[in-house]
Amino acid sequence: MKSYKKYHGSDVRNRRLTWIFIIFFLLAVGLIRGERIALILAQTMLAMMIVTYIYVHYIIKKIEVTRETNDKAIEDELVPVYLQIKSVFWFPIRWICIKDYFGAEMYCDRQHEYLITQFDLWCKKQSIQYFARCAAGRGKYNIGPVDVVVTDPLGIWILSKELQVIDKILVLPAIVKLKSISPHGRQKLHFSGIRTSHKAGLSYDFCGTREYRSGDSLRYIHWPATARTSKLIIKEFQQITTSRIVIFLDLYRKSLQGFRPTNLDYAIKIAGSVAKYAVDNSYEFRLVAAGEKDYDFYYGKSEAHLNWLLEEMAVMKPSGDKNLLELLQEYAPLIPSGEEVVVIFSSHIGDPQHYLQVLTMLQYRNISVTAIFLVATSFKILQEHDGIDCYMAESDLPQMCMARGIHVVVVEKGADIARCFEGGF
Repeated sequence: MKSYKKYHGSDVRNRRLTWIFIIFFLLAVGLIRGERIALILAQTMLAMMIVTYIYVHYIIKKIEVTRETNDKAIEDELVPVYLQIKSVFWFPIRWICIKDYFGAEMYCDRQHEYLITQFDLWCKKQSIQYFARCAAGRGKYNIGPVDVVVTDPLGIWILSKELQVIDKILVLPAIVKLKSISPHGRQKLHFSGIRTSHKAGLSYDFCGTREYRSGDSLRYIHWPATARTSKLIIKEFQQITTSRIVIFLDLYRKSLQGFRPTNLDYAIKIAGSVAKYAVDNSYEFRLVAAGEKDYDFYYGKSEAHLNWLLEEMAVMKPSGDKNLLELLQEYAPLIPSGEEVVVIFSSHIGDPQHYLQVLTMLQYRNISVTAIFLVATSFKILQEHDGIDCYMAESDLPQMCMARGIHVVVVEKGADIARCFEGGF
């Protein structure tokens, strides 16, 4: 309503004041000079003002607006919104101004204004379509309310009404396509998500025979070869085990830095990208975080599992009381050997030696570790950010991780995340 009142409300008010002035003038002429025509004209104009006043108050109650749109979208995506305006009034409406508010845009008061100058009342409805960009970042947003403005055929009255037509939209974090997440991950691409090791009698793919070893199952004895060689011969198979990735996300309340996109927004985008990489390569993945509640997702490798994870991450807030070090110390001992761990450091609050101790313990248990560091200064004041090289020179933990053979990825605000993973450190 602000734009209409600013640009059109004054015109309507001036027109109404002109009518009132003419009515008083005609009344004065009719009473002073006894001109009956002037009195009749004054009465007619006054009656028209009263009728049109009743008209606008009546028709605005007869206007209904419905909306259709997606209930989910992705950051920076254009979302189509359909508005349908209905009227049950039989008399022509001069025009209707419709304003819809799309909260997921950069500013919450962003309005989409449309002026219907000729409302086709014979069909009693009219549709409007517009596109809005989800530029405010991930999260839940409201679409609405809808403001309706009507005026009378003479243009001397204007009336507005707010319709509580509210829809909700969930904006999911945007993710990027990663070619790999670590050198260990690149090696496994040829296996399409499986690791192979030889053990008698297990799994599916027959790969040969060998002599019996203590502990082998007698169910898998190869009898023809045993009879031919007079030795126990075992059928050997490839053991197929699904590769698993565990993602650690920092939701500690004191880790938040910068304005949107914050370091948490970047961390969530990276976590979603790693999960997407896992799905594309048939890896199982899970995410561990501690915010308003403890997030301990079970393993999955389907698109549905990824979508569920993105929906949960869309509303995650940095409100946890448990920092990343405490989270690692709690869950790291529970991770089976042979898996992969991706730790996203929004900020490394705590003693670097304690972090290194946990990560090294994972390495000793044959667990591949990828440490992703977000450059803190790039999220605070960009003008004071001296680049990744300066960050690496001043930060102890990334250097310590690299010295222990841990794969390190450094991401600064505004950087191409996919290229950061390709380069590594």
